[in-house]
Amino acid sequence: FSLDLDAFRIEPLSLSAAGGTVRLAATVEREGGGLRGQLRVDGMELGQLDALLCTSRPFSGRIGVEANLGHLAADPALTGRARLKGAAWGEIPIGDAALELRHEGRKLTLRGSVLSGRGDGAVSLETRSPYPYTASVQVSPGPLAPLLPPELLPAAMSVELAGAIDALGSLKAFSESRGT
Repeated sequence: FSLDLDAFRIEPLSLSAAGGTVRLAATVEREGGGLRGQLRVDGMELGQLDALLCTSRPFSGRIGVEANLGHLAADPALTGRARLKGAAWGEIPIGDAALELRHEGRKLTLRGSVLSGRGDGAVSLETRSPYPYTASVQVSPGPLAPLLPPELLPAAMSVELAGAIDALGSLKAFSESRGT
């Protein structure tokens, strides 16, 4: 860390968090609190993130993020990319995702390829408790089995699926979330 007459600087800083690594380099201007910098997250375990701990089923999988920081230290903005690898909610597979990431006004928005390439999705999440969210996925035509827990669909049965999935709720009370 360094502080001079113009700014507070976080030189490249590396921390271990939730089973992964967080790297941050940032500058906060003394006058007005302007923020600029870079954030990188590698291999963070979804199931170890505080906001996801109190769900009725455990989350699993890893997340990575590469983003630029901006706006104000009191209201940070991020623009970049996020990726999920092997994500699941309990036994329900979520799969891999490659997403555009945007955070502004305390709202995180993720858009891109989800369900290991089977869908296009968008999630908006307020980054303050109780963490309300909305999510939608447009699922491309294809087999249903990869989107379900293995024991739910007999191997001899072949079912095709396409459609839209919408959900809303809050991460604080995830079990009360609803969708169509």
